[in-house]
Amino acid sequence: MDVATYAAESWEIHVMRFLDDEQSWHLFHHKVFGDQDCPHELRRVGEKIVKGCGGLPLSIVTVAGLLSRIPRTLKLWQQIEVNDGQLGSILSLSYNHLPPHLRKCLWYMAGFPQDYEIHASELINFG
Repeated sequence: MDVATYAAESWEIHVMRFLDDEQSWHLFHHKVFGDQDCPHELRRVGEKIVKGCGGLPLSIVTVAGLLSRIPRTLKLWQQIEVNDGQLGSILSLSYNHLPPHLRKCLWYMAGFPQDYEIHASELINFG
């Protein structure tokens, strides 16, 4: 909060929060399918996977990144659903060991694609 206030003294600071189920699904869907529709047979298991991310954008983006790189079959997605608790544990360990001010930064960074060059103006206007 101190960094945000210093960087933009006259701007309203956007406080990050967890995503609700609809926002979580939208982020996941966008990362995995882009503008395409999600196949009906994957929707139910996909929603369960997303629900397991607990509204944390970093977790959603991480799982979506994995699922966007493997074949989109029900069997593989069900394996991810079963093992999702392990992924969540790994992410939560990393997240829980960060100081509070870096946790917020991590939430912001999760909104950008991997290896994306982030310009300060984009980061200030993000949200």
